Amino acid sequence: MHRDYKPDNVLVDGQGNSKLSDFGIAIRAGRNVPVAGTPLYMAPEQWHGAPATPATDIYAASAVFYECLTGTARSPGESASFAGSTRPRPCRPNGSTSRCGR
Repeated sequence: MHRDYKPDNVLVDGQGNSKLSDFGIAIRAGRNVPVAGTPLYMAPEQWHGAPATPATDIYAASAVFYECLTGTARSPGESASFAGSTRPRPCRPNGSTSRCGR
């Protein structure tokens, strides 16, 4: 698992091909290691030191994709809120997703 997927680590050449770089904190899937990564792109399980899985990098890639589509990064508070929580809160029963995972 890369564990630090972020825009700075995605290199794009003149033809638009991209490659992921900086594998400095990469580990094998399933290993339980100290918390590491760039907070804005870290998956909730990374905040708690849970074992890395493919979902960890998919979460970060999705955050990067969101940033590419909207031109803005998510609010730092959206990721930082996981640092102090014990688990994500459930979504509101009316179908609103405004509180999912926060």
